[in-house]
Amino acid sequence: MHPQSKTFLDKVLDLLAGEDENAPQNRYALICRHCKTHNGLAPPGERPESIGYLCGRCGGWNGPDPMEKTKQKEKAVGEEKVVREEKEEESGNGETGNDDTEKEKEKESGEKASE
Repeated sequence: MHPQSKTFLDKVLDLLAGEDENAPQNRYALICRHCKTHNGLAPPGERPESIGYLCGRCGGWNGPDPMEKTKQKEKAVGEEKVVREEKEEESGNGETGNDDTEKEKEKESGEKASE
C-alpha cells in the first residue's frame, strides 16, 4: 500500500494551516547504533541525538550519556554555589552585618516577652 499523494487542496491547506508536526515524514526514526534495529519515531520536534532510549532488541543504550548529564548538573550546581557565596560576601560585608541583625532580633523577642 503506497501513501496517497497530496492533492492540490491538501497543499493549499498545508500552506494556510501549516504541516502536521506529528506526520511520520516530519519525524526522525530511532535506529539502534548497536544492532541497527528500528525503535520507533522520535517525538515531534525532537532530534534523535537528544533522545535516550534502550533498544528493544539488544537492550543497548542509545542517546546521550546519562552520566555526562549528571556531571554537567553537578558542575552547574557547584558554579551556582560559588556565585551565591560571592554575592553573600559582597552584600554581607563580613561578620559585623550579621551581628547587627541578630541583635535586632534579640531586642524584638525581648520586647515581646515583656508584654
